[in-house]
Amino acid sequence: MAVTKDPLPFSVWRKIAMASWRPRKDPAILATIDQDAERLLQYMDAIQKATGVHVTPMHLVGRASAKVFSTMPGLNGRVVFGRFLSSPTVDGFFVVSLRTDPVSGGEAVATDLSGAVVRRVDEKTPWQIATELTERADLIRHDDDPLFKQTKMMVKSASARKFGQSVSKPLPFNMTARAMTPK
Repeated sequence: MAVTKDPLPFSVWRKIAMASWRPRKDPAILATIDQDAERLLQYMDAIQKATGVHVTPMHLVGRASAKVFSTMPGLNGRVVFGRFLSSPTVDGFFVVSLRTDPVSGGEAVATDLSGAVVRRVDEKTPWQIATELTERADLIRHDDDPLFKQTKMMVKSASARKFGQSVSKPLPFNMTARAMTPK
């Protein structure tokens, strides 16, 4: 096993994500499978020919997962003060890389990540999901997404306060992510 002398240059966002992860406490067994995706690829090609929209496996799996949540509402919610609160809609969160070119290794781990929420994802077609995610990813990558801007400002503010630096403008901490996410 090769040992790397220099640590990988993780981005700030990835460091925050890793710091928030905790060891698993349940005895779940996770596995991977190899699946023949020929029919999936044919379906994606047919969608692109019919609609002109580039659909990926992520869009299809996101929609399929949303369909499961819509048929099993007991899975779609959160626990607040010990009580389960069901969500009124099935919304999906998709990870967005700030890079558009494929990279690996140290470059990949140094790339910042964000994400986009697709509201009522179970009610949308794969090409509608793909179109919405493309638009949201473009906003994020061009620094035009209000939620991403807010999150970046909060992270910069927290880092600056930790190291005793001044912050250029105060943060409106009373804003919630749901209120700031475009509908």
